[in-house]
Amino acid sequence: MDRRDFLTGAAVAATAWAVKDLAFPTEASAQAAPAQQLVTSVWSRHVQWVRTEAQTRADPFGTGVAVGEAIRAGGYAAVDLTVRNGGHVLPTDVATHLPLMLSGIRSTGAICDHIGVNFSPPTNATDTNWIASQFVHEILSVAGANGIKKYRYNNTGGASFANNTFGQTMTTLLDNVRVQHRRLAAINAQYGGLQGVAHTHGSNIGNTVEPYAYAMQGIDPKLIGINLAIGHVASGAPGTSWQIMMRRWMPYIGCTAVEDLGATVNATTGALSISRVRPGGPQGTGGGVINWTTFYSLLRLIALVLWFYFGATLVCALLSWFGERGRNPIGYFLSELVEPLLRPARRLLPPMSGFDLSPLIVLLLLQAAMYALPLPQFLR
Repeated sequence: MDRRDFLTGAAVAATAWAVKDLAFPTEASAQAAPAQQLVTSVWSRHVQWVRTEAQTRADPFGTGVAVGEAIRAGGYAAVDLTVRNGGHVLPTDVATHLPLMLSGIRSTGAICDHIGVNFSPPTNATDTNWIASQFVHEILSVAGANGIKKYRYNNTGGASFANNTFGQTMTTLLDNVRVQHRRLAAINAQYGGLQGVAHTHGSNIGNTVEPYAYAMQGIDPKLIGINLAIGHVASGAPGTSWQIMMRRWMPYIGCTAVEDLGATVNATTGALSISRVRPGGPQGTGGGVINWTTFYSLLRLIALVLWFYFGATLVCALLSWFGERGRNPIGYFLSELVEPLLRPARRLLPPMSGFDLSPLIVLLLLQAAMYALPLPQFLR
């Protein structure tokens, strides 16, 4: 790459690094502009005590204020608002009550861009009655118009495998669920690109992630994904199995719910018993069997790999400009890593008058991938 190529590349890289700073800000930039960051959120069911049901129905704005104040007093930054029968907002009241309650919550400085619903797509691929009976359009149209980005479904009543079913019978059920997921994805796209995340609950097909992921294949994961409730998943796949599933299906994990597990062995029978426990210690570092360091490391893995290749490509471009790419041991090592990415780019845009623009193409594609992949929000 010659000097002119480098200058062009530097301009692109400068733009890219400026965008990167929004996702991984330095201390100085964090003070200069707001940046996305990991926040703690609580399910609003746990603060239904702040108002009676009669007060909640009569004064949704005031209830929203009370919910926001309660969760902030408890040390949380955000709330996942229940929009379902028995929840903070009834499906029948969503058009009037949801905007008011969201306004009340946000007036306290609390974040609310996530709701919990009771959508439960059935396993009969020809059944579309659930869309009307579960108020899918009514809820999502109002949610999308009022700043909601994500909703959790299959909280109760989700599809389950029947006892003593095997092989093709189970695959057929999942194929039918995929048809329903496609319908839900189309509705999500219709109302601004909301993402529905299926809750990994013990009564549903997704308790160990794999069946959910199979039933979502071929569907844009920005529209349909998985809410990884680690307490449920790890109880069904203890040890390191849950880590493998996280690594394998990371693009579909749109949300996580952290919950630790305790394990005891019956001294008489030797039976293993697993139950949920509250994370121990003042920082909630965990008192059970979940390795939280591994859990959060896996969430960051994809973003870190993409940033590594971005940096390696940029360094190779710089070394090429100085004529050191082949002679410098580091340059040789990095070029071996990035050359598989550069070759297809050269085929797409061959060098012109000695100018090799393939590093610029790769940098742009890597940058696009980092913001197109459905990574957890705090990794963007």
